[in-house]
Amino acid sequence: MSNLYSTQTKDKQLNLSMDELLTFYGILITCGYSSVPRRHLHWSVDSDVHNESISDAMRRNRFDEIMASVHVVDNTKITDDPFFKVRPIFSELNQSYKVMPFQEWLSVDESMIPYYGRHGCKQFIRGKPIRFGYKLWSLASSSGYMYHMEPYCGSHTLLPETGLGQGPSVVLGLAEQAQVPQGCKFIHDNLFTSLALLDEMTKRGYGSSGTVRQNRLFDVPFKPQKDFMKLPRGTTVVLTQGEKLLVRWKDNNIVTVATNMEEKYSETSVKRWNKKRRAFDKVQQPKCINRYNEHMGGVDLHDLQVSRYHISIRSKKWWWPIFAWSLNSALVNSHFFYRDVMGGTIDLLTFSRIVAQSLMQRFGTKPLSHGRRSLLAATVEDQARYDKASHWPINTMHRFQRCRRCDKRTTYALDVKTPLRDLKHFWKSTGFCPPLPHTQADQYDLSRDEHLNLAYVGSVPHGGIQQVRIHWLLELITAQVVNGVPHYNFTKLDQLIDVLRQNGLRPGFELMGSVSNYFTNFEDKQQVVEWRKLVYLTARRYIEKYGLGYVSHWNFETWNEPNNHDFDNITMSIQGFLNYYDACSEGLRDASPALQFGGPGDSCHTLPHSPYCWAMLEHCHNGTNFFTGETGVRLDYIALHKKGGGGSLPIMLQEIETVREIQERFPRFRSKQVYNDEADPLVGWSKPQTWRADVIYAAMAVKVISQHQDRLMADPNSTINYTLLSNDNAFLSYHPHQFTQRTLTARFQVNNTQPPHVQLLRKPILTMFGLLALLGEMQVFSRVSVQGNFEDDTVGVLASTHEPLVPGTSDSWQTTVLIYSSMDNRTSASINHISIQLNGLSGQKGLVYVTFYLDNNATNPYQLWKSFGSPDFPTVEQFRQLRGQEEPLVVGPLPFPSEGRLSLRVALPVPSVLLIHVCALSRAKPDQVNDLRFIAVTQGQVLIMWSDRCVNSKCIITYEVEFSNGNKFQRINSQDTIFTLYVFTPENLDVCGFYRVRAVDYWGRPGEYSQIKKYSEGC
Repeated sequence: MSNLYSTQTKDKQLNLSMDELLTFYGILITCGYSSVPRRHLHWSVDSDVHNESISDAMRRNRFDEIMASVHVVDNTKITDDPFFKVRPIFSELNQSYKVMPFQEWLSVDESMIPYYGRHGCKQFIRGKPIRFGYKLWSLASSSGYMYHMEPYCGSHTLLPETGLGQGPSVVLGLAEQAQVPQGCKFIHDNLFTSLALLDEMTKRGYGSSGTVRQNRLFDVPFKPQKDFMKLPRGTTVVLTQGEKLLVRWKDNNIVTVATNMEEKYSETSVKRWNKKRRAFDKVQQPKCINRYNEHMGGVDLHDLQVSRYHISIRSKKWWWPIFAWSLNSALVNSHFFYRDVMGGTIDLLTFSRIVAQSLMQRFGTKPLSHGRRSLLAATVEDQARYDKASHWPINTMHRFQRCRRCDKRTTYALDVKTPLRDLKHFWKSTGFCPPLPHTQADQYDLSRDEHLNLAYVGSVPHGGIQQVRIHWLLELITAQVVNGVPHYNFTKLDQLIDVLRQNGLRPGFELMGSVSNYFTNFEDKQQVVEWRKLVYLTARRYIEKYGLGYVSHWNFETWNEPNNHDFDNITMSIQGFLNYYDACSEGLRDASPALQFGGPGDSCHTLPHSPYCWAMLEHCHNGTNFFTGETGVRLDYIALHKKGGGGSLPIMLQEIETVREIQERFPRFRSKQVYNDEADPLVGWSKPQTWRADVIYAAMAVKVISQHQDRLMADPNSTINYTLLSNDNAFLSYHPHQFTQRTLTARFQVNNTQPPHVQLLRKPILTMFGLLALLGEMQVFSRVSVQGNFEDDTVGVLASTHEPLVPGTSDSWQTTVLIYSSMDNRTSASINHISIQLNGLSGQKGLVYVTFYLDNNATNPYQLWKSFGSPDFPTVEQFRQLRGQEEPLVVGPLPFPSEGRLSLRVALPVPSVLLIHVCALSRAKPDQVNDLRFIAVTQGQVLIMWSDRCVNSKCIITYEVEFSNGNKFQRINSQDTIFTLYVFTPENLDVCGFYRVRAVDYWGRPGEYSQIKKYSEGC
């Protein structure tokens, strides 16, 4: 039929022989266990992808010709059967499968062939591992041998109608078409089981057993399910109805089985886990349920074997997935026959290889010579010219093509011996706001969800995030008035500050909140004086508790965005706001002159807009202090909010415009530090934006930082003392926008467990902060050479060096190059071609380098989650896979060229981030990890955290987390990580025991283990 199809559609003779067809099958089978991203790579001469058995069996072009024309029917004889094009495949396979004698126990179930295109028979089945595809009604042995399969196509399904309903008709139809002998026993689930089916199966001489749905138990006097669920585990109710036995059993849930194979009810003993005792209990289980569990999974076992080495070659034809699945199914059945009938012992992989190699070697024809030379075998220059991936050929009037983007090539020449300016890590801040009502802020701030979230924020290595700016903190203080005097309770605020400090964080302390609605009006002099006292008590409390060295680094700030009038129950006029400001300033000064205070935490649009902002600045510049009567009030820093409207550069341009206006109005503020502590690319944290879910957001954040460093701080004429850039993105996302809100983590409220629990995933934006933490403190020279004319600034670089503070320790000399490829909140199919020349390292010893890389293909948990079908409650295994994409792609450590110069060529998609970290060999190994601690996630899962404050090295390739339940310690985190957090989710749920962690540097030297800590919560 393939030859006929080629003649009909292409007016060309294919001349396909049986030998070639069998060779074609052999190549397809090979591609199941030895796959490559593109099928043509099998014929490449490059050693990393070349497959000699394939290239020696058939030419690549001949394989393509067969792929384009392979067919099993005559297209001129179309019928109304939706599976007309593949019907002969099912007919031939069903007939050939009868060679295997029927086993006693048979399983009836659904099979799914994955397919995501368009077809009238494509099905969607919620909750299945394969949710989209073609559905087959399948009959298999309990060991997994397929006897008969029938594709489901609605009313066109070729199974007889019995009048008993769809499910019973499928069982009876498969038994009839497969010619199952009497005496065989059928097992089926509740989709198929009914009491009428059991009666009919008895008449035909078959055994039948299966779970049954409640709505099919007509007039069966079982106790209501709601009442039955209250009974203890192992409770059984047995009823008989003619030759049928009906059993209802209480396990974790209610199980109801109907069978015609039990003359007498019997039981067996099984083990069940007891959560309270944390041990197995022996429970009596009906024998019919035990047999159901033992024999039901035959179809699923066959599907599992088919999926292990499924053919990876794809086609746009709707029937190709069925053709490929059928070939895999035939191979699996052949293996069963070889194993069970012929007594073979080899596994499926070895069997598949033998079959494929036999077909290709026996029927293939080795080409007399190979085709043209592989493009990848060319020089580096030719690779860049001809790879057809990084370039975009366009047609010309001549024979040759040219590339649309070949003239857009950027070279970065970096000289580490030429320092430019300080690189202050001004981006180490985030923030969030608890939801309404703010008087209940503790329910959010002190929740387990927020506890987990702050653990993730604090896990950024080397203090990559240090501040969390939090609204409404003073709502965590409660006030009780006794004889007209308020008495304050700091317990809840203490708890939050403790959590922050434990995670290596500090608060951005906005002095806002009504404190149990005690404060109502700041034009009331008594309340202004009491507010000063409250601020003093708050600051003094934490100085005494933690020390001035810690609290002096807190950024105390005014009420957030006063021009929005979000004061809750407080009446706050402009004069009241100025009184409030003076009370804050003097209360902090009373506690310690070392504490810093700023504001107004507002956008400060030009007058007549933003009156609170300009009134406060005027007051600080030459107003009268409410308490001292002096002219002018201290202002340690100017806090602004400038967001990007979806772009990166507008953030900085707005900052420059507003700060220049402030400096013109108030010349004494020229030297004041400037904070933009809400510098987000877009207003509105909760509005879902797809670009916030992946590397687009991460690359854009790097771009904003680079723009500030290279355009604002590098400007010799700038008078802006820019000190802090904070993203307000430490919120907790909520369903159904787990990834797409302005957050650092993706939050999943997993409600299908008892009790429900929360899982968090690190988004690329948080991973990016870990890469930024590897930058040094001195920016070095970089010369940019651009070939062609760029229309935008999609690529940028930050290069830095680090000098060890104390020679001879685990710290060492480093240089770091961070390159981003970003079109703000957009993506693009274009590729940025970057050449990097890193010079000036000849004087360093023991140099190695490591590359860290983020893009939307390899480091995108959001895309993987969507490929799972965007489940509300991902499984434990799905969470493991999602966490596998949290980490950047790491290459190295690699030896640095001995001549002290490194040249790299990279093709960066949009978006992407690449970091190159070069380290000189330190004299000492990493220091000890400390502060090992835990958070229980759910049953059998624990979050493990530690601190790297004492490790004293950024040249860390991974942290090794080890666990022991009383035996030998074993490493449990198979994937390397530089983050100081790991979620342990063993399959056996055994997390109770002892843990320790150590750092391993780029030279493979492990540091000292942390102190061993025992985890025993819920054990």
